[in-house]
Amino acid sequence: MTDLPHYYDTTNELVRIDEYEEKAASQNDRILAFFKAHPGQAFTPAEVWKALDPDGISPITSYRRSITNLTKRGLLIHLKEEKDKKNGIYGRSNDTWIYPMEVTQGKLF
Repeated sequence: MTDLPHYYDTTNELVRIDEYEEKAASQNDRILAFFKAHPGQAFTPAEVWKALDPDGISPITSYRRSITNLTKRGLLIHLKEEKDKKNGIYGRSNDTWIYPMEVTQGKLF
């Protein structure tokens, strides 16, 4: 599923679609880098949004879109069990996502 668009043109702004696509791809890269820097740690979309955009310039929905696309591409893992949920910014239980830790096995002796 690597052919997913980065940006979804829901406002029919075809004139600037390349610019928006590039921004969304860049956001995907930043979010993936954040998860890679914290392998195995679970985060809600709001936690990623607050860490990467503390001034709230970008809408949280674009972070949710990016995390969903990265999950569909197999780069992030969506944790859906109750034990993995965290309280979100609106006081509701939120799912979390992780970047899988690489398991390496070395020689014992």
